[in-house]
Amino acid sequence: MWELDESSLGKSTAAVSHIKVAQLRDGQPESCILVREDSSIEIYKFTVRAGQPTGTTDPTLVFEARDTESITGCVVGHVTSAARSEILFTCYSGDIKSLVDRR
Repeated sequence: MWELDESSLGKSTAAVSHIKVAQLRDGQPESCILVREDSSIEIYKFTVRAGQPTGTTDPTLVFEARDTESITGCVVGHVTSAARSEILFTCYSGDIKSLVDRR
């Protein structure tokens, strides 16, 4: 279990409305995706620090974005490409949007 202290938070301190844990890239550790009530999306990766026991990790913020619409749901999967995962989120208006790693 981990918790985010104030120094590791992104710019948003709004309540978390959705959380997903997924392996976004093959061979990479799992990431934690947080969607907040202010429509911000934060992606954290888990990094092992030297001297920590095996199996313990700390979250590190690696990506942050904010949408203009209220986000009502979030899933991770292969939609437009079998080679990479996408983060899909639905909006209050009914729109379905996607975040894709272009690397």
